[in-house]
Amino acid sequence: MRACSLAGGGAARHYRDHSRNRKDHLVASYLRAVSLIGLLSLFANLAQTEAVASDDMPAIAYPDIPAAVADRVALVPPGWHIETEVTGDLNGDRRPDLALVLQSDIPDVSFQGAPMVGPRMLVVGFAARQGFRPVVSHHRLIPRSNNPYLEDVFDPESGSLAINNGRLEITLRFFLTAGGWDRFTKTFSFAWNRTGFELARFDYDYDHRRTGLTRHWIADYRAGTLIYSTGKSSSDAPVKSSKSKLRGRSGSPSRTSATGWSSIHSASNCIAGECTHSGCTEPARTMAIATAPGALS
Repeated sequence: MRACSLAGGGAARHYRDHSRNRKDHLVASYLRAVSLIGLLSLFANLAQTEAVASDDMPAIAYPDIPAAVADRVALVPPGWHIETEVTGDLNGDRRPDLALVLQSDIPDVSFQGAPMVGPRMLVVGFAARQGFRPVVSHHRLIPRSNNPYLEDVFDPESGSLAINNGRLEITLRFFLTAGGWDRFTKTFSFAWNRTGFELARFDYDYDHRRTGLTRHWIADYRAGTLIYSTGKSSSDAPVKSSKSKLRGRSGSPSRTSATGWSSIHSASNCIAGECTHSGCTEPARTMAIATAPGALS
């Protein structure tokens, strides 16, 4: 929702302040209404900035990953290569597990006809007695794009894939070189719960390059808390923060199916409190990466 221009500077400022406060209230209310494992992108213009929904891209056939491999090389299908990899204990057995982001050798093409980065797959393998046992083969979390003005959302050089304290972390950064002032970063922190990976924490950083407005959300699904902060990057004024409870039963989030994943991505295209399409009618309920390879492909 954007503030409308009104005659009279004082009235316009009052309206914008009221509109901004109302939007912040709607954002906080919407996040609190999300059940335990939720994924939200909160503004329609940010959803447009992403402009990378797989539904808008030409379909490709993602390869299957073997059920067991002797080494990491066997996880890489023909026509794909390892873009980045990290190791660390993800399931608590004190052995080094492996997380890979694979990239297709065939790039996507921008709407101008120029080659871009190829589609990606996230593959996770648990260390086994001989090699690795793949538990994740997923291609929807890291989005594709045909927008030449959108910088690559996944940057392995800046730690977009990491394993920290037993959690798998994926960071996506959205920045338009032309056509928008919004800039934001999403960090997903997944934890293994013996049956699958669940989203344990979601960080969302937003700033508007023209106005300097900053917003930051931290949703801790294990603790069931939401921290929301707002401020101005160009101001010495202190950052305003609030803490509230997320609805749902903390500590025992449920897993999701491919359908659940799709509904969450639909919810990310909603304006907080002002949904504009049928995908917004049901709040996103759960988010996880399934245990079976290809289950969410």
